[in-house]
Amino acid sequence: MKRWQKPLVLSVVLAIALYFFGMVATDLDATRAALSRMSGAAWAGVISLSLFNYALRFLRWSRLLSILGHSLPLLPNARTYIAGFSLTVTPGKLG
Repeated sequence: MKRWQKPLVLSVVLAIALYFFGMVATDLDATRAALSRMSGAAWAGVISLSLFNYALRFLRWSRLLSILGHSLPLLPNARTYIAGFSLTVTPGKLG
C-alpha cells in the first residue's frame, strides 16, 4: 500500500464505523427495514445520482482551474480532486 493510501483507507474505515454506530445508537431495525424496502433500481438510482453529482463537481473544479490558468491532465486532476474528499472527515472541516 502506498504511503498516501493509508490515511485514505483509515478515514473510510472510520466513516463506515461511525455510520454503523449511528445506526445502532438510533434504531438499527428501522434502518434495516427501510434499506431492505429499496429496490435494486432505487439503489442504482441513488448511486447513479451520487456519481453524477461528483462528476459535475469535478467539472466545476476543472473549469475553475482552467480559468485560473492551470492546465492539468485529466487523470492526475481527478485523483487530486477525489483525494480531497478524504479530508471531509477531519476536524478541520467543522469550521
